[in-house]
Amino acid sequence: MALEVQDLWFKKQREAAVARIPDELILKTNLIGTQEMVRERLRAHRHAGVNTLQVNPDGQTLSERLTILGQLVDLVNEVNMEVGE
Repeated sequence: MALEVQDLWFKKQREAAVARIPDELILKTNLIGTQEMVRERLRAHRHAGVNTLQVNPDGQTLSERLTILGQLVDLVNEVNMEVGE
């Protein structure tokens, strides 16, 4: 599947490439959704031993991106508090 998506992307068939990517893959590899969905993903990462995240907050302005980043920091802190860090 990955090679097919890559091939479509390189052929500039972007919509077809995006359509081939399962929603489940997007949800499992990104911190998107409601705050509870993000908390659950953070818990799953934590349980798997992940201790570093690379984030690219969404937003049209710096202020919007900083707000989203602040919300993520709060959620990470919540999850860490659950395990006693």
